[in-house]
Amino acid sequence: MSILALDIGGTFIKWASAEKYQLCEKGKVPTPRKSLSDLTECIDELFHAGKYEGIAISLPGTLDPESGLIVQGGALQYNNNVNMIELLESRYHVPVSIENDARCAALAEAENGALKNEEYGLVIVVGTGIGSALVHKGEILRGSHNYAGELSMALCGDAQDFGFNILFGNQCGMEGFTQIFRNRLSDQSLTGESFMAMVESGHEEASALFESYCMKFAGVLFTLQFAYDPGKIVIGGGISANPLFIEGIQKHFERLFSVFPFKVRHAEITASGQGNDANLCGALANYYRRHS
Repeated sequence: MSILALDIGGTFIKWASAEKYQLCEKGKVPTPRKSLSDLTECIDELFHAGKYEGIAISLPGTLDPESGLIVQGGALQYNNNVNMIELLESRYHVPVSIENDARCAALAEAENGALKNEEYGLVIVVGTGIGSALVHKGEILRGSHNYAGELSMALCGDAQDFGFNILFGNQCGMEGFTQIFRNRLSDQSLTGESFMAMVESGHEEASALFESYCMKFAGVLFTLQFAYDPGKIVIGGGISANPLFIEGIQKHFERLFSVFPFKVRHAEITASGQGNDANLCGALANYYRRHS
């Protein structure tokens, strides 16, 4: 049975033709930014290019995977208050599943990744913003209003100084991360990759800014350690493939615990091993849990 897996992001839609968890063919197309009708036309082309018996979707926003209602669409605001399952099932007459992108990444880790045998886990995806999810015994914790584990809303600083940028997701997501450095270094061409290259080369100001970033990131993890007590924290997103990024966060996380006069057990921080396919694999895990 072939399933169309879609990872709908703010910039690209990654797609795969899947047999169970095997991604047989993959590709990506630009994400339509203007309207829901443009998005459905794009999905039309992908769906009708193959013979699919179901659709598994990962996408941004706050949503209810049971009903299919997207409360707010995150990077794709045209999805606000859209019931994506009803819309696509009536269009294609096949089963459809949807799940938040960070929670898909967490499901991929729980099914066949770093959290497979972990009772309590936390997954953080560093992308344009910050996505995150709490996992307990292989299941996503959602909370009373589907906000559980939403670290992007953690506060970092004084609202009078930062305004809406007081949020962790705005300060430590890749867009906020690089914009602070672009402004400080007066170089608007900087990307996350080029900035990390400067850190690796020993650039003094870039290194100091990176240390400040890691300290802020580790501070949020420290708070979550005592609020949820995960055994393992998995960091994903493209930049997580850089060992220096993970090592910087690990170092500052350990420093926070070093102030205690006694040993405090805490989570292991590790990079995701799922790579760029994490959301696709998690979307499939969600699909089979609901349509098996």
